[in-house]
Amino acid sequence: MPELRYRGFKRALLSAVRNLPIHRAEDLYRRVDASDLPVQLVWGRQDPVTPMPPESRVHEVFSNADIRLLDGVGHLPHWERPGETARNPPGVSQRAGLSTLRTHDAGRGETLTPCRG
Repeated sequence: MPELRYRGFKRALLSAVRNLPIHRAEDLYRRVDASDLPVQLVWGRQDPVTPMPPESRVHEVFSNADIRLLDGVGHLPHWERPGETARNPPGVSQRAGLSTLRTHDAGRGETLTPCRG
């Protein structure tokens, strides 16, 4: 990972992992699923860190989730393909209260930023 050379990256990564709300999050997941919030999961098919669980398992947790698997993408789809990751199928942006996508160039290629409508 080239990110390891950045000053403070290891410390930030360790802090993030220690504070991830992944343990005993079932109640949170149930509340999200019971709400009318849209759930979209964007996953890299080649993610070696957290491989995609079976879609049937995902739908047990998030019954109406939209699952997008990106070929040739690993653990960081938002970094590896920001434009493709930010694009939503019709209806997802609107259900989330986002009406448009603003495009700008951050020096790495196209980046799309959701805008409140």
